[in-house]
Amino acid sequence: MQVAPARGIVPDSGEADAPSEFLRLMAIGDYVLYQGRRYVLLGIDPMSVTDRRAELQDPDTGESLRVPLNEVEAADEPPKLHDV
Repeated sequence: MQVAPARGIVPDSGEADAPSEFLRLMAIGDYVLYQGRRYVLLGIDPMSVTDRRAELQDPDTGESLRVPLNEVEAADEPPKLHDV
């Protein structure tokens, strides 16, 4: 027998807003890719926030920007201490 969820509670679809493996491996200061460009990850919205965003910094210009987390990808190369 299956019980329907209480009103107002939405069943978990099993889908995350970003690949869970990527989120587990991601750390502040890591390089990430956004729109094909490399950035340094400065922060991520908490899990409780809908439509989570990531705060990134361009390592060349120092410019910061906030972007949708589901559009951020892992970069192939690890950050170098002098780059961050």
